[in-house]
Amino acid sequence: MSPTAEETLIEAITAYDYPPVTYDFLEQRERCFAGVRDLERYLQGLLWATDTQSIRNGLSGVLYWGHYRVGYRDDRVRNFRARVTETQLLRAIRTFRVLHGSGIVDLCKIDLPQFSYMDEASDIP
Repeated sequence: MSPTAEETLIEAITAYDYPPVTYDFLEQRERCFAGVRDLERYLQGLLWATDTQSIRNGLSGVLYWGHYRVGYRDDRVRNFRARVTETQLLRAIRTFRVLHGSGIVDLCKIDLPQFSYMDEASDIP
């Protein structure tokens, strides 16, 4: 008998093991969290800040986590930190304050370096 959709979802959630790890750019060290929720709270605190340095660190942390298991992770993070502008970070602050739903279209409009993999979503009406 095939598993139900609910059973499949529960199995996928249980098997999810992406490490709850990011980088703390203030302390210049990797940070490991007890779980994904703790990691999300940490990054959310940075992304909801009103200063550009916290936003820069939060977005860098998202890249670090999102590319944790790939060899080009450090290059992506370094490239982002070198190329992101103050104007883009200020736009990110304004955008994060008013996001609705996933906010993917609004985020794409900021044109953040190293977040270009979201370009496909810019065509969503």
